[in-house]
Amino acid sequence: MRAPTAGARARDFARARAWVLRITTLARRYGVRWLLLTRWQKVPEEAVVVDWSPRTGEVPARIAP
Repeated sequence: MRAPTAGARARDFARARAWVLRITTLARRYGVRWLLLTRWQKVPEEAVVVDWSPRTGEVPARIAP
């Protein structure tokens, strides 16, 4: 298997950053205080990971007000 190219890495980073911005915008708009993330989703900067499930990989995170 070949290593990802610089363009693919940049595209993955942009995709992940766009997801975080979308979640942050929705949380502010609707007053969300908690997120339940999968192990593959990035945690927004203003969120704090509270726990982690080794069985399912779910990550509950609290968003600072």
